[in-house]
Amino acid sequence: MDFKISGDLDSIETIASGTGIREIARLRKRHGRGRWRKRKGYAEVRTSNMARTSRRLVICLDNSGYEVSLERRKIYIAIVDTEAARHGRIRVVDESGDDYLYPEERFIEAELPQATRRAVMQVASR
Repeated sequence: MDFKISGDLDSIETIASGTGIREIARLRKRHGRGRWRKRKGYAEVRTSNMARTSRRLVICLDNSGYEVSLERRKIYIAIVDTEAARHGRIRVVDESGDDYLYPEERFIEAELPQATRRAVMQVASR
């Protein structure tokens, strides 16, 4: 998927370094030695058709088979992914902080007042 970052990166943090990076051998072979770090952060992006990606809040109803990644009755951020939706999947930012595809029927849309929604999104993007 082609995308363009539109805006600043927020809440950047290092999540792995050195041998903690699974692809470290490939990185070193291709780009040389260095102080390699795997980092994550949040930004608004535009897809190849230049549509903004939108995030929505969902509540996990069933985490069976995904107990390490998901907690029942917890609010998660879901990233709109039309290709995944066609296959009955939803892209959710789970406990690892990365987004993965899960069966759509395990979640429901969290309908919250705008002020509450804004507060949850602000806390979740830290």
